[in-house]
Amino acid sequence: MFRPLTFLLLLAVLITACNDDKLADPCEGISCEGDTLHPAFAMIRLMDPANKQDLVYGPDATISPDSVKYKGPGDATFIPIEQRPGWTPERQIIELPLQEPVYLYIGKPGKDTIIKVTYQFTKTCCSPLLSQVVLNDKTVIKLGASTYVYRIPLDF
Repeated sequence: MFRPLTFLLLLAVLITACNDDKLADPCEGISCEGDTLHPAFAMIRLMDPANKQDLVYGPDATISPDSVKYKGPGDATFIPIEQRPGWTPERQIIELPLQEPVYLYIGKPGKDTIIKVTYQFTKTCCSPLLSQVVLNDKTVIKLGASTYVYRIPLDF
């Protein structure tokens, strides 16, 4: 008598453990109202691949911030990057809108470069999360401690 009862009890436990949780929406019940977790722009730094120094900001910069511009899909001309007043050069970053594609213009005497920037996203419950920046079809992976800043090695 105990064996059939034990078997039925074990079967009931297994059936309830194997419910359709895999099919359930993991975002069910999550409110996305006021979701400010995900930025509306990509934050990048253009870095020297040899010495890892910022090429645009800081004491070893070789590219003038005034010569870095971008153009989104709806823009007719290139727009200068915005510099944050009062921020030290070490804190300054380049912000690019999360539109696709964005074209980044970098001007240097004797050499102008235009880089096509696209993005890859990870799906989250409320809004997509930027996971990778792609430059001219070459993926750039985030480096450093910051969650959102991409350090882009630029041979210039």
